[in-house]
Amino acid sequence: MEGAGKEPRNVHEELRAKVLEVGAALGLHAVAEYWLGDHGYDVALFRPGKLFPIAVVEIGVGGDLSKDLASLEYASSRHNLIPIYVVGSEEDARRVEDKIQSDFRKIKDEIILLKADELEDLRRTLMSEAIKKAMRTLLCSH
Repeated sequence: MEGAGKEPRNVHEELRAKVLEVGAALGLHAVAEYWLGDHGYDVALFRPGKLFPIAVVEIGVGGDLSKDLASLEYASSRHNLIPIYVVGSEEDARRVEDKIQSDFRKIKDEIILLKADELEDLRRTLMSEAIKKAMRTLLCSH
């Protein structure tokens, strides 16, 4: 699964950077290249002050779809973490949905599937000064 016109590794790194930025904007501690047992994740998201993540993220660009989904399923079923999968395009998302329906039904209701453009929309929204102010006010009040 590749981004349009770019090398998979570069797209992968760009998407991971956006996930890290979104995590931080949401007030979470975001860690790249997190390992849980034998499973590596592109990003793990932690609540402030917590030692165990609440979510793990795989970037599905230039990788192995079955391996990524197996790792997300492990995190969800064994550790009750929120599995998040970021893909490059609508076509990639359909491929992931098909694979989940056929081989990874255990996580079909838990997984959050984000396309690259949706991740960018979320990042842009969270970087807005008005949204930052609203979040600070809401999260820091009583």
